[in-house]
Amino acid sequence: LVLDDNNLLTIPIEAKGFEAGGIKLSFEDVTVIGLDSFTMFDVLEASGLNSVNNSVKLHRLGMTLTMGVVAKDESSEQAQMLLERGFDTDEIMETITVSLILKDVELDVSLLMAIDQDLMGELKLGSISNTNHIFSCLLSTIHSIGLSQFVMDIGDI
Repeated sequence: LVLDDNNLLTIPIEAKGFEAGGIKLSFEDVTVIGLDSFTMFDVLEASGLNSVNNSVKLHRLGMTLTMGVVAKDESSEQAQMLLERGFDTDEIMETITVSLILKDVELDVSLLMAIDQDLMGELKLGSISNTNHIFSCLLSTIHSIGLSQFVMDIGDI
């Protein structure tokens, strides 16, 4: 349901980007690679009264960031070079793709959680049994979450 036909998760970015020196840089999308390569998935294991451990291993994990670059200011040096070659600077958009793929990734993450026990006790069994809403119901009882440990081992880049 989340991954596309190529087993990738592509997240479009709605941000406007930024301009500097007559060049506008906009972020188009982020693609997460490797979410189909889990070899271990042990999450939400209680390790204490207020803490949970999460351990996952993936064969590969990566990210691709796609950006667009446009020369906006016709007086800039970059725009002048484009104009000299006969290009309209408002119509030219170059696409830049930056990728990083990690192999044999192991993540160990521990979280400290403060849960409102009164809210947890007031949850209706019907709302928890509806699998479409179980995650949001449980999240509504969490007062705060803190990261107490983050260990990432990488086999190769």
